[in-house]
Amino acid sequence: MSDQEQKAGPRLDFERIERIEHDTPLLMSLIFKKETLAAARQVFLDRRTRFAITRLLGYWDEIGGALPSHNFAHAMGTAHFAVCRAIDCKTDPSLLPYIAIAGLFQDSARAYGRSDRMIHSLLGASSYGIKDSVILSVKVMEKRMFDLISDGELKLVGAAMTEPQGKLGRFVYSGDSFELSDPFRNSTIAYENCVSRRQGAMWIISKYHGAMVKKMESLLLDDKIAVAQACWMIGDWAYDFSLRKIDVDRSVTDKIGYCAARGIQTLLLESNGAIHAKVTSMSPMLKLHSNKIRRRCMESMVKKSSIELRRLKELVKDDFTYCETIGNLESRGRLNRKVH
Repeated sequence: MSDQEQKAGPRLDFERIERIEHDTPLLMSLIFKKETLAAARQVFLDRRTRFAITRLLGYWDEIGGALPSHNFAHAMGTAHFAVCRAIDCKTDPSLLPYIAIAGLFQDSARAYGRSDRMIHSLLGASSYGIKDSVILSVKVMEKRMFDLISDGELKLVGAAMTEPQGKLGRFVYSGDSFELSDPFRNSTIAYENCVSRRQGAMWIISKYHGAMVKKMESLLLDDKIAVAQACWMIGDWAYDFSLRKIDVDRSVTDKIGYCAARGIQTLLLESNGAIHAKVTSMSPMLKLHSNKIRRRCMESMVKKSSIELRRLKELVKDDFTYCETIGNLESRGRLNRKVH
């Protein structure tokens, strides 16, 4: 399929949506008030949060870089949403840095590689599920942060990473669920599995989407509603209200409506019509989504990480040493390596 054919009809306007998805301040401003965003910025200036970021980047650098779909952009997006949501829920301000740290490390155990050799070395297994991933991520956090926060604080952050309905965990899991609706992220995961595990688009439907359902079902009702509303708000705006043109069956809305426009659009496009009867009565013009587009989505996620790093350096530009540390980690060229 040529580039011209890909751009024809009501399919994704990749460049436009990429610009919107990469503009984290814009996305957050559509969801949260200015006062909330201002308070969240202070949390990311906190010494503990700042060191959590460099420790996370340092860990990924040591192991060869995180999977592109579980990269720095995802970690920052999860932490941002979690902190903003916690602020809106009038959480004790002294707890916000721990929410940020938990959000940053919640997917830290993900490792780059054409195979599952890292998983095998850690677990003695060829694959692992969400629960195993969380346990490993908590261990990474404890090893990286033990000299910066107390044992009690480590337990507090660990609980936030493992308890979706906990006092702090509810916000971390809300942020992660919101991030899981990102279409570039979903498409990237499909491409990764096509290349590294010889699977593809259907994997994201049958396996990854199932994980999304479980994660959303674990949320408190108020948090589930907040995530769904945020997704629909971003999706409708980013996709120029295109989802409203898709005739989605009521039963489908009940099952996957929480993914909202961003996630649903990708799931529809990834399906290539193979699950047409089971998922939706979508327009035939929305069925095509090639591996070329998936690869571009992966490259887009890598770029988004670089954008987030630049924004972070701008936020802490008065701390030359800290900015230099971030710059050195990024310049190594090992972070967010592509799976090709």
